Amino acid sequence: MKRLLIFKRTFFFSLTVAVLFAVCASAGAQTSRERSTKKARAAADQSAKAARVFEQIMGTREKSIPGDLLDRAEAVAVFPGVLKGGFIVGARGGSGVISRRVSGGWSAPAFFDLGGGSIGLH
Repeated sequence: MKRLLIFKRTFFFSLTVAVLFAVCASAGAQTSRERSTKKARAAADQSAKAARVFEQIMGTREKSIPGDLLDRAEAVAVFPGVLKGGFIVGARGGSGVISRRVSGGWSAPAFFDLGGGSIGLH
């Protein structure tokens, strides 16, 4: 249980550091600055959503990830808003955050988009 608490703190700390880095990194021309600010805001929003979802999952005893599995995990991926739909033709899409285990803790989050499609009975 203590390892799980340490894992949660480390994971949320790395997300916070990444968000702060993204916000502070905008420099250059005005259009570039506006684009960077928009990306930083989007990254901060995505990180916050992922942190909330991860916290909710770990807070629900029946749905939480077992501590021994988290201790062995090489990475944690959280995709908090994947949408799926289909009738003969199907599609899914969303975005999320992945953090990788590195020596001394967890990496800064990497932001990914998820998308796919299918044809056939669902």
